[in-house]
Formats: sequence, structure tokens, C-alpha cells
Amino acid sequence: MKWKHVGRFQIMTVGLALSLVLLPGWRLARAEEPNYEKSDDFEKSKEEFGQEKPPVDVRLGEKKERHAKPAKEHKTPAWLKGKTVGGWGGPTMNYLWLDMDVFKPLTEDRGLNDFHNDTWLVGGMGVGRIGPVRIGGMGFGDSQSQRKTVAGDERKATIDLAGGGGILELEGDLLPKVGLFGGAMLGGGSIRLSAQGADLAGQKWDESETFFLAYPYGGLTVKVLPFMRLEATYGWMFFDYAVDGGELKGGGTAQVRLLFGYEVKLK
Repeated sequence: MKWKHVGRFQIMTVGLALSLVLLPGWRLARAEEPNYEKSDDFEKSKEEFGQEKPPVDVRLGEKKERHAKPAKEHKTPAWLKGKTVGGWGGPTMNYLWLDMDVFKPLTEDRGLNDFHNDTWLVGGMGVGRIGPVRIGGMGFGDSQSQRKTVAGDERKATIDLAGGGGILELEGDLLPKVGLFGGAMLGGGSIRLSAQGADLAGQKWDESETFFLAYPYGGLTVKVLPFMRLEATYGWMFFDYAVDGGELKGGGTAQVRLLFGYEVKLK
């Protein structure tokens, strides 16, 4: 029989017959297979699966508690307990009257105006305080010039005055924000004189000299702000400067200070 003469009906008939023959055998094999779900092993595995498993420790390592080292206590030395310590500094200005007539040969005799007797010394100071004692330094200076054309000649005269030194003061509280103090400055000063004009030999002249300077004073301090003070003093500047035909001497001086800083009372 040739395949091209086999119809669809014949193929369907053969397939049905094969299924009827093989189906009973497959059912028999299926029935003979063990049922695992109904076996004792299956029940045992269910019980084991339901048991609580011990927790797994996945920690890498316990952190050790770190105890901060106690801060070292800074003990105040016994000799400083109860004392006020700090520091102050700032600009100063002194008014000093000086007799400038001794310099007339440089000014009036040459046709120039005289130097002013009123001298304003501008400078600064700084102190450190331990208890009632303040120790530091101070410096100041002033310069005057007179210039004029006389008979077509440009003439000039200049005086430079400077001074400074170490200071020692004692301060006491009068009120919570007001105090009194007294002190002194010991140091040195200098005066420099210069002139120029055709009336001078070589048309220029210059001279300078140093001297010892002592400056005692007393004053009042006002605590404007915790970091700012305003102080006023009055004292006397002792110095001597000899010139041809006379001598320049110091005198009474008033001073104003504007100081900045801070201080605290140690416990």
C-alpha cells in the first residue's frame, strides 16, 4: 500500500487504536509509583522544616566601648587664685606745654614764626595685669615745622620730639566699673632740630640729642565695655635739653588713653 493512498480517516483510526492499547498500561505504571506525599519520609521532612532554626550570627565583631579620657583639670597656681589677670593696649595722646622760646635763633631770628608751646604727643601703650600690678611700655612723639619765604629765600625750621620707656602701675577698684591707678614711666627721649635756607652755612643744619626721661602720673579708668577702657591721667615729664642760650625742660602733662583688651578674675 502506497502512502499517498492513505486517507485521513485511516490515520485517525490507527491513532485511536494505539491510545486504547497504551492507556491501561500507563495507568498501571502510574499506580505502581510510590506516593511521596503520603510517605513517612514526607511527614518527617515537614516536621523538620517547621522547627525553628537557630539564628545565624552575621556580626563581624562587637564594638568595644571607648571611654573618653577625662580632661585634665588646669589648676590655678595658689599665688594666682583670686587675682585679676589680663592685658590692655591702645592709642594715647598727651598734652604738654613747653617753652619754645629757646629755639628763637632757628625761627624768629630767621624771619619765621615761633614753634608752638602747645605740644601734642601721639603714641601708644600696652600693659599686662596680674592682680593690682600692671607692667608694660609706652611711647609717643610730636613734630612741628615752620616754613616761610624771606627775601626770595625759602627757609624752614623743624623740631621732632619723642620719648618712651617701661611703665609700672598699681590699680585699685573704686566702683564696679571705675578704678584708680598710679604709676610711672622710666626711659628716654630725643630732640632733633633741623633748618634749611640760604642764610645758613651750607644752607642746611641738623642736630639731635637724647636725654633721660621720667614720667610719674596718676589716673582714673572707666570700664566702658568688657573689652574697652577709657583712661585719663595727669603727671609730670622730667627731662632737660640744653641749647645755646637756654634750656628746654619738661612740665605737667595730661594724657587720654583708649585701651582694648580683656581681664578675668581667677578662681
